[in-house]
Amino acid sequence: MTEPTAPPDLLTAPPARWRRWVGVVVGPIAWFVRLVVGWLLSEFACGHRSLLDSWLGPLTGLAVITWAITLVFVAATAWSGVVSWRLWKRETKNSDDRVDPIGATAFLGLTGVISAILFTLLMLLEASPSFVSRCG
Repeated sequence: MTEPTAPPDLLTAPPARWRRWVGVVVGPIAWFVRLVVGWLLSEFACGHRSLLDSWLGPLTGLAVITWAITLVFVAATAWSGVVSWRLWKRETKNSDDRVDPIGATAFLGLTGVISAILFTLLMLLEASPSFVSRCG
């Protein structure tokens, strides 16, 4: 008969492979998709201005939809930053190597945190003109 084994310790178990790359990949992909969706949305909104204005009002129609889409992608990027932050803190806490304290997993975690911050700010800055600019 086999004895039941204890669950692996979460602090010493190796991280899942997807966690290493989530912060590095999610931010740029979210930014790109938000950029394309925002561009397509503004093209549609400017072409069908009366339809969108009747739904949400003339001043806020495009702005509300643009910010709603932006917040969804900012939330995804922030989530990837939190996953990367946890990974980086865990890897630097468990590091016993005094010569090179940052390994590949910790490097990807730190890069993911920086990437998430950069792309979050970039998406927020790109969405901000939707409050002041109107269709030409």
